[in-house]
Amino acid sequence: MKIMPSPRGLMDNYWRIIKKDDSLITIALRDKAKNILKRITFYDDYSKPMESHVTKENEKYYLKDISLDIEYFGRSYKKAKIQKNIDGKSAFQVADELRDLLFA
Repeated sequence: MKIMPSPRGLMDNYWRIIKKDDSLITIALRDKAKNILKRITFYDDYSKPMESHVTKENEKYYLKDISLDIEYFGRSYKKAKIQKNIDGKSAFQVADELRDLLFA
């Protein structure tokens, strides 16, 4: 079984369950704010992808918010058994690397 919670997953209620079971593998995926910003997709109220709201003028605000989130969740990410820096890679590349890491 796979559980892929949001960054809050290693906090509070989920963490109480996770820490009781040594067979569970926790992985924290890490990346730089600028790489995360490149991957962000915006959606409308009907869950349809829409054009990016990021412009040269407001990019710094998005980067600041992402950096603050990285800092805030960093404490809980440290609890993960595996720390994986994804260095701006695509989801497919990271999935392949995680498969190799876990099942090699």
